Amino acid sequence: MMRAYVTSVGLLGPGLPDWTQGRIILSGAQPYTNQDLPKYAPDILPATERRRCGAAGKLAIYVADAAMKASPRDAGSVASVFASSGGDTEISQKICLALTETERFVSPTLFHNSVHNAAAGYWCIAAGSHLSSNSLSGHDWSVVAGLQAAMSQVCVEGLPVLLVCYDLPASEPLFSKRPVLSHFGAALLLEATAGDQALAELTLTPSTDPETTLSDNGLETLRQGNPAARLLPVLGALAASASRNVVLAAPLHTAINIGITPCR
Repeated sequence: MMRAYVTSVGLLGPGLPDWTQGRIILSGAQPYTNQDLPKYAPDILPATERRRCGAAGKLAIYVADAAMKASPRDAGSVASVFASSGGDTEISQKICLALTETERFVSPTLFHNSVHNAAAGYWCIAAGSHLSSNSLSGHDWSVVAGLQAAMSQVCVEGLPVLLVCYDLPASEPLFSKRPVLSHFGAALLLEATAGDQALAELTLTPSTDPETTLSDNGLETLRQGNPAARLLPVLGALAASASRNVVLAAPLHTAINIGITPCR
């Protein structure tokens, strides 16, 4: 069993503009409405870097920065794990389409932003962090992979670790092959001990139970329509300050059970 404590949360998705508002909705105190994503920009990035950074990177860094601003820790003092099913799929599509042209021209900036650890690179530079940062992908199970990687590091090294999960849609023709329906990003700051601001204790154990779904049809559509949004049942338990067991599906017909116990 692995154990960690959630200190703060960053959130951005359709109808979920931030954790303050999202917490009210995810707790069930206010109905969910699927709304357009508000305009956002990660102000931790200098203006020049914001212009260079791709859409996926901006989404990831925005929720990472939101989580850190809600915590007592300096952004440069935490390790990080970035988990995304597809990274910047829009840029990947542009590169693939460029390869069908005669000249096959790809700008250096596009190529730079296409690599899977681009978001983590921008974050570490902006945050001034010299601690480890891992970038991973696990298709529809990227959240599970990210949680396991982040909590392993918390348990083994005792470091605070920022877990950032994010995915966004691509346009056609890639969308037909990989239909991610909306933007979604969330970040959890995980720590080895329960500080004064700890929201909840998380435990991870293997499970054979079916994955947890959401009773709200709109939120369930969001959960199924974006791999990063598989984190929503966990966020719902944190929002409600409720003791719950959340089951997330994992590869090869396995699953993990996340035990959530509020600290306050």
